[in-house]
Amino acid sequence: MNMNNNPLEQFITKNHNRAEEYKEIIESMMRDYSSYHYAENTLLSILDFIEKNNLISNAQCRAVNNIKNKPSLHGQRKNTNCHSKITRRRGE
Repeated sequence: MNMNNNPLEQFITKNHNRAEEYKEIIESMMRDYSSYHYAENTLLSILDFIEKNNLISNAQCRAVNNIKNKPSLHGQRKNTNCHSKITRRRGE
C-alpha cells in the first residue's frame, strides 16, 4: 500500500509539518522576549507539548497566532534569561 494514499498517514504528516512550523514560530517569538514576555508560560507550555507529542492542536495554533498578533506595547524586559530557559529545556 502506498502511504501517500493513506488518509491517516497524510493527516499525521500534515500535522507534523504544522507542529514543526509552529515550533519555529514560537522559538522566534521567545527570542523577541521584550514583545512576548507576557505570554512566556503559554508559549513554553505549547512548545513542550509540540516536542513531546510532535503535533499541535487547532486551539494551540489560535493561541500562538493571537499572541503573535498582540506583542507587548511596552517592550520592557522584565526577565532577560528567556533564551537560557529554552536552552536549559533542551539540555544544551
